[in-house]
Amino acid sequence: MLATARARIDDDVLAAWYLWCEAQGLACDLVLQSATTHDEVLGTIAQCGRAAMTWATGRLGVVYDEAGVDVTGLVTPGSILEGSFKVDWPPGGLADEIVVRFVDPENDWQYSSVRRPRPGLAGTPVTSSTITARGITSRDHAAMECNLAAARQHYHRRRYTWEMSHEGRAFMKGDVVMITHSLIDGGMVGRAVRLSGTGITLDRAVDVGAEAWLALRRTDGRVHMSRVDRAASGRGPTRDLRLRKRLEGPEDTEPQDVLWRLYDTGVPPRKVRITGVEPVDDRRFKFTGIDEVDEYHAAATSDLSLPLPDIMRQTPRVVTLSLTENLVRVSAGYAVELEAVLTVADDWRGGIITMAIDDGPATTVATLTNGATRARWPAPGNGNATITVVPGSEISAAGRAFVQPYTIRGADFPPGHPTNFLIDVLGDGTRRLRWTPPDAPHLAGVVIRYFPTAAGTPPEWDNMTRLHSGLLTASPLETVEPAQGAWTFVARAIDTNGNLSERDTRIKAEIGPQRQGDAILWRCPSTQGWPGTSQGARPSNDGRDALEGGGVYTWSDLDTWSTWVSWGAGAGDEGARFMAYTPPPEDLQTEVVFALQWSGETEGAVTVQARIGATRAALLRAAWVDHAAGTTLTARWVQVRWRLRGDGSELLSLDHLCWSIIAPSATRRLLDRNTAQWAGSAASGREVPHDLALVTDVDVTLQSVGAGWTWSLASKSPLRIKIFDGQGNPADAVVDIIVRGIAA
Repeated sequence: MLATARARIDDDVLAAWYLWCEAQGLACDLVLQSATTHDEVLGTIAQCGRAAMTWATGRLGVVYDEAGVDVTGLVTPGSILEGSFKVDWPPGGLADEIVVRFVDPENDWQYSSVRRPRPGLAGTPVTSSTITARGITSRDHAAMECNLAAARQHYHRRRYTWEMSHEGRAFMKGDVVMITHSLIDGGMVGRAVRLSGTGITLDRAVDVGAEAWLALRRTDGRVHMSRVDRAASGRGPTRDLRLRKRLEGPEDTEPQDVLWRLYDTGVPPRKVRITGVEPVDDRRFKFTGIDEVDEYHAAATSDLSLPLPDIMRQTPRVVTLSLTENLVRVSAGYAVELEAVLTVADDWRGGIITMAIDDGPATTVATLTNGATRARWPAPGNGNATITVVPGSEISAAGRAFVQPYTIRGADFPPGHPTNFLIDVLGDGTRRLRWTPPDAPHLAGVVIRYFPTAAGTPPEWDNMTRLHSGLLTASPLETVEPAQGAWTFVARAIDTNGNLSERDTRIKAEIGPQRQGDAILWRCPSTQGWPGTSQGARPSNDGRDALEGGGVYTWSDLDTWSTWVSWGAGAGDEGARFMAYTPPPEDLQTEVVFALQWSGETEGAVTVQARIGATRAALLRAAWVDHAAGTTLTARWVQVRWRLRGDGSELLSLDHLCWSIIAPSATRRLLDRNTAQWAGSAASGREVPHDLALVTDVDVTLQSVGAGWTWSLASKSPLRIKIFDGQGNPADAVVDIIVRGIAA
């Protein structure tokens, strides 16, 4: 921090912090007795003022623990990245006593201590946790830090973590946000301390409403439900309650084994103070936070001997309910299944879902437990349904009912959309698209279309270009379309009634040149990190996929703007005069008569050379020969290289290089073949019969199979394929196969 420019220091924030520290009675009195970094010193000063250093605004400032901070935003499941929200509780037990020691000027600058028992401790402390408060020389200041350390154990034991996309840029460390999520929703729970007839003492104070109910899970597993009132007149939270329904049966000899749950009205989302912000990548941010409660800040000036007040938790509630239909295969045809996905708030632990059809009675169709928010159940083939979700259990409701109407469409309901949609560009330029079809028994197949990514507003489905003919009944699809460029591919499912999935799945891809029709080998080293060896060349550092022959420069050479502009070209001996690039040798698997083709952009005079051999060893012994365009070679092994020369006045370069081995191809069509009749097994792969000397690519169509069937290429030599059914098990099927390659 030494010599930090004044413009890089947030004076306004530091001034506000100073006034706040003055009002709170916070100060830092520090003597440095050993070598210490500037960061450590500033960190100690900030800690004395309940703050932490930050550069979040681009300037050096602090984030301090101020009460009453305005809420800066609302975080909901809609803004939290799926699967990222977690609630953690620190492992291990709590110390019985908090001890803060400080340098005391009234004790001849020796250490003195202040202490307080942890909240809820009964009896004499056995274990203690000692904190050394550097920079604090006031007993009152130390007492406040002791109170807050105990308050953190009471109010901040829960830690929240979640991730957000670009919306997270608006939040910084120290901000207070409102947050709601299924993991933190709901009413109050705890353990009993004492039980007797109609009386109960809870382990924490609760605010009893006019219609409060208490559910008790007793030591023998029985559940007791009763309306409850305060045991004594008065207002505010209390731990002592009176049961309107007397406890019956065997006495609970161990009250602490009795669990209770109090149900009351709903309250707003939870306040959370952000304690950490960490960028995961350029599109995601990870946040950590703690509960923001007024009682924590008020605890700073509490008497060290007084207990800290309890705070209310929140009653569970349903915020939204999403309903979808699925058709499932049964012996007589299809059956309808409904799926519900809930967005919940407050202390959600579970609930009951009921359904009524038309004007009929409501029946329970699903029970949610252990915080679950998703359920599935069978439904009639059609009708107007009324879905009701009630937090809690069938024993007692824990919150308000959420009601939503829904019209069941049955066989007219479209299938779900494909998932796990991916595209691979193979080494020969083939585009391979893979997907997982929806689990729909009436699925007819998948349709894929595409459009240019740079098209601006995405076109409607009917205006997109179709990638294939017919329906795709199995994954993957291999094709040479579309041409090189940036494309968006869109996949939708279609059922036997002609209904397209309402949603689609999209992927964007920047794909290279197409496979040439008779290419048996196709390489683009410029997109593969330039495998092989180079001489007098290095990859460019300007974002281009190029090799460059760099010139030799010193700092004194770049003394004028014109020199900077021409850096890399130069004049005379400043520019490179020679560079070469040699890819690894290639095995064509069999002796082939072929032509060599290549494309790319070059600076300098280029010569292409090749060497061939019947074996790798013979190839490496062979001499390099200049290769003229249009001539053919005959060999199994081949290696090529590019040599560029210049006069020193230009920057030699080899850019966007792609090359291929071209040989006349042959095609074999195997139609309506049952793979069970071929050599091999379904598990290890079936060997495809053919008479080609070399196989370059294979297209497989699975006939009359169900949803989810796929195939994969086990090997090309010998040619073997594997087929998997909808559950991923090895299987046989009737297939159409097109094999391309070089004739024997």
